[in-house]
Amino acid sequence: MSKTKTTGKSESKKRDASSPLNQADMKKVRTFSLESIPDEDHLNMSDQPSHQNIINLSNEDITRISDILKQPFDLQISNIVSSIASGVLGGLNTEIAVIKSENLTLRNQVNQLESKVADMNALIDRQNQYSHRNCLRLSGVSETQGENTDTTVTKILSAIGANISIDEIDRSHRLGKPRKSPSSIQKSPST
Repeated sequence: MSKTKTTGKSESKKRDASSPLNQADMKKVRTFSLESIPDEDHLNMSDQPSHQNIINLSNEDITRISDILKQPFDLQISNIVSSIASGVLGGLNTEIAVIKSENLTLRNQVNQLESKVADMNALIDRQNQYSHRNCLRLSGVSETQGENTDTTVTKILSAIGANISIDEIDRSHRLGKPRKSPSSIQKSPST
């Protein structure tokens, strides 16, 4: 391996010469120098008189030209607007048809569910009536502290001539919270 020693100045010259910035600067200098040399065509053109074509148009002429140029654009704009409108309306009509179909389906489902709810309410009412067929509600009976509702029910029924023993009562209880005023007793005789 041989070592070559270079000085800092020679390396910087190499870098300067090979850098893109310096190459671009060199091109500018060359271009400038070429452009600064007049060519024969350029010299000959300056010797010739310049011809300018000037057209004078009246306002009427401009209006007629404008109208002539405007007609095809008006037709194209009209066609574009019609095309867009028919596309939008077609899409809206399709969407409306889908919504109407969904609405009809949902209405049918609502009608079916309402019918089922009515049937279930009737069934619940029948079941409640059936479960209460052995229930007896007595009202206007005064409450006493620590009372036995079975005994109270048998006393009341004996007073009206119904002979029911405590064994025939499934359950008896007061309805609601205890009161100081008369309340009702619900009694279920056993069958």
